[in-house]
Amino acid sequence: MNNENSKFNFALKKASYRDVEDCFRAFNRAYPTEDDCMVALIEAATIDANSGRLESSGTSLYSCRACGRDDVEKINRGRAVKCLSCGKKTWLTAGTFFEKIRAARPYLACIWFLSHGISVSSETFHLLIGVAQSTAWDIARKVSMVLKDRLMNIESVVPAVEFYPAIRKRSIDTPARQSPKIDLTANDSDASLSFPDNRSPFTTDLNIGALEASVLSVLSQVPAHVDEITQACDIPVHQVLSAMTMLELEGLVQRLPGERYVSTVSKSRPANFIERTPEVVSLIGTFIEFFDDVYIGISGRYLQSYVARAWVLALNRLWPLKRLISLISSSGPLKMAQILETAPKKEIGLFLHLPYQHP
Repeated sequence: MNNENSKFNFALKKASYRDVEDCFRAFNRAYPTEDDCMVALIEAATIDANSGRLESSGTSLYSCRACGRDDVEKINRGRAVKCLSCGKKTWLTAGTFFEKIRAARPYLACIWFLSHGISVSSETFHLLIGVAQSTAWDIARKVSMVLKDRLMNIESVVPAVEFYPAIRKRSIDTPARQSPKIDLTANDSDASLSFPDNRSPFTTDLNIGALEASVLSVLSQVPAHVDEITQACDIPVHQVLSAMTMLELEGLVQRLPGERYVSTVSKSRPANFIERTPEVVSLIGTFIEFFDDVYIGISGRYLQSYVARAWVLALNRLWPLKRLISLISSSGPLKMAQILETAPKKEIGLFLHLPYQHP
């Protein structure tokens, strides 16, 4: 796995520093107009995402679905065709991810950058494409959500808290007056997060001192009084209270009435957790560095989507443009419930063996 991790680390770091402008100029040469972009999305949707070959439907892409004839005219900016024989209208993007999109160019550009291993933040993307930054972010989020659903359906997981240092941004659902990191340590129903062993994970992974790590290691989901914690740690009470203040600010503990505290992180271990080997730690560290370099931190509520996007960026040679468009298109239109879903994830899927051959 060491050699595979080295390849992945290099590819992901390389994705952060490539020349975005050169890639964008190549995109403009390949697809100079909105019509060209729409045609590219529609035609690539007929490519089988697994084989990369054209799907055989027996009729032309631009034929009437009612009578099957090819004498049609494009309407609605190329999104539909009208049959000149029977007069029926056929929407070419109906039932695909691209159904009802306002413009094809931003979506195609987003997928183009991914297929070329180019990392682009929403701030850069909106300047290049000429859309609002909120629109650029929304497009990237939707594409990443599809990649997460299509590529990250795997059983091997690591605790979400392993990505703790990268969580620097809030979402609309992050509790008020709480650190963004709270999204990794508690979910909407106050359920606890699992962690792979019986030690505190944060001694080396986070910027907390030995005192805070020592206090955190004796806490659990059972409320404990500060006197009990002091006795268990064999530390003066004023130092325990100081450590508790820091841990509470980091979202790692919760203070209850009566000077009682609980940990927001469970230390039980599910069977499908990946062993926390040096290789896995290195891989996670590469993700964290990548999220910092490109996005200046991310929201914990979209962590799995960011991880899925990073996989595609680093392994982009497995996903040529048309195949990637087909994969995304075949997911169908996103439902509002999917778009609004931002529940924190306790576990994040990672590949045990990097898929350098197409899945």
